Amino acid sequence: MAAAAPDPKTEMFAALQLEHDGRPRPPARNRRDRVRLWALGAALVLLAMAFALPWLPLAPSDATPIDPDEKDAFSRAVRGASPAAWREFLERYPQGQFEQEAQRFYELARERSDFQAARSEDRIGGWSRFLELHPASTYRTYVEQRLEQLRAERARQPAPDPFRSAALAYSAASQANTEAAWRDFLAQHRDNAYSFAAYNNLGALLYGESDFAAAHDAFASAARLAPDNPRVQYNLGNTLLALGRIEQAQEAYQAALALDPAYAAAQEALEQASATRFTGRLMWDGEPVAGAEVEVLPDGAVRGRPALAARSDANGRFRLPELAPGEYTVRARMQRGELVLSGAQSLVVRGQWTPLLMELQQRIEPAPAPEPQAGEPATVLAWSPVEGADHYIIDLYDFGFIGGPSQVQSVFQQQVEDPQLRLRRELAPGHEYRWRVRAYRGSNLIGISGSILLRTRRAGEPVAAPGRAGADG
Repeated sequence: MAAAAPDPKTEMFAALQLEHDGRPRPPARNRRDRVRLWALGAALVLLAMAFALPWLPLAPSDATPIDPDEKDAFSRAVRGASPAAWREFLERYPQGQFEQEAQRFYELARERSDFQAARSEDRIGGWSRFLELHPASTYRTYVEQRLEQLRAERARQPAPDPFRSAALAYSAASQANTEAAWRDFLAQHRDNAYSFAAYNNLGALLYGESDFAAAHDAFASAARLAPDNPRVQYNLGNTLLALGRIEQAQEAYQAALALDPAYAAAQEALEQASATRFTGRLMWDGEPVAGAEVEVLPDGAVRGRPALAARSDANGRFRLPELAPGEYTVRARMQRGELVLSGAQSLVVRGQWTPLLMELQQRIEPAPAPEPQAGEPATVLAWSPVEGADHYIIDLYDFGFIGGPSQVQSVFQQQVEDPQLRLRRELAPGHEYRWRVRAYRGSNLIGISGSILLRTRRAGEPVAAPGRAGADG
C-alpha cells in the first residue's frame, strides 16, 4: 500500500514547533526576585503620587463659599484704592474672608495717602511725621534724601527773629479781627509776648457772640499768661457771671480790684454780682405749671449755655438766686404726654426780688371757615391766630370710615403763615379726620391746639364744618 502524501500545513507547524523548542529560555526567577520587583513598582507609584497631588485642583470638602456681597465690596474697595474705602470695608466685614488682604491694602493706601500729603506740604515736620508713622516704608530712601535737602536749605538761611515774626502775625490778626485769625495766630505763636492779648481779643469776640463757655476758656488762658492784668480778670469775671458762676465771678472782680483799686467798672460789677434775686411763676390756661424747666440767658441772647436753670414747684413758682441786674431772656418748657408747653419772655432786672408771671403758649381754637370763592377749594381749615407767631404747622390724620374700625394714617404735614389752610386735595367721603395746629415764633413753640374733628359726608354731599373733637390730643 502506497504511503500517503505529506500534508504541507502539518509539516510547517512541526517545523515551527521544533524551532520554538530549540530557542534558549531565560532562567526562572525565584520568589524573592518577584517580591523585590513588586516593592520597587509600589515605591515608584507612591513617589509619583507625592509629586502630582499638590498640583491637582482639589479643594477640601468643607471649604467655605465666598460671600458675593463681600466680594463685590472688596472689588469696590480695590477700585477706590483709598484709606477711607478700605476702612469702610474692614468695618463692614471685620472677620471676613478678605480681612488679611484688605488690612494689607489699607496699610498701603494709608502709606500712599500720607506720602502724598507730606509731599504736598514738603516740610521737615511733615516728612518726619511720615517716617514716624511708616518706618518701613518703600518711600523711605526718597524721604530721607528730601529731609537732608530741606535741612541743608534751612542751614543756609539766616535764623528768623521770633519776636518780629510774632509781631507781624499779631498785626495781621488784629487787622482781620476774626475768631479764625486769632486761633491761627495762637496755633503758631503760643506763650509769647502777644499771646495773652490774642486770647483776650478772642474772648471778647466769643463773648459778643454769646458763646460764653468758649469765651471763658479764652479769658482763662489770658489770665494764666498775664495774671497781673486787671482788664483780663474783669473780662473773666463777666464770662463767669454770664455762665451763672456768681461766686467765681466775684473772686475775679476782687482780683481785678486788688491789681487796680481805681478800676470803677470792676467795682460796679462786684456790687451788682449778687445784688438781685429773681422769682417767677409759670401759668398755662389759668393753671400753674409744675415741673417745668426754666432757663435764663443773659443779654437777651439765645445762643450759648443758659446762665441759670431751675424747675417750677407744685404751684408753678421758681426761684433763681444770684441774678445780677441786666437784660435776660427767660425760657420755660414742659411736656405733658403729647402736649408740649413752652414760652420765652424778655426780662430787665433792675432791683432786688424781681417777680415775673410768665404765661406759656396759648391754646389754639378752631375758627369758622371763610366762605369759599368760586373756583377755590371747598374745604378750609381755620383757627384762632396766635400773637407773635410767624408760621403754623398743620398735621392731618385719617381715622377711616365713620363708625368703622380706627385705622389712623397721616395724610400730610404742611406749614403756612396765615391762620388758615385751603385743602387742595380731595378727602375720602364718609371718613373721620382729625387735625392739629402748632404755632411757632422762629423755632420756639408758642401755641398748640387739641385734636380737631373733621368729618366728610358720603359721596355727592358737601364736607361738614369743622368741630372740636370730644377728646384732646
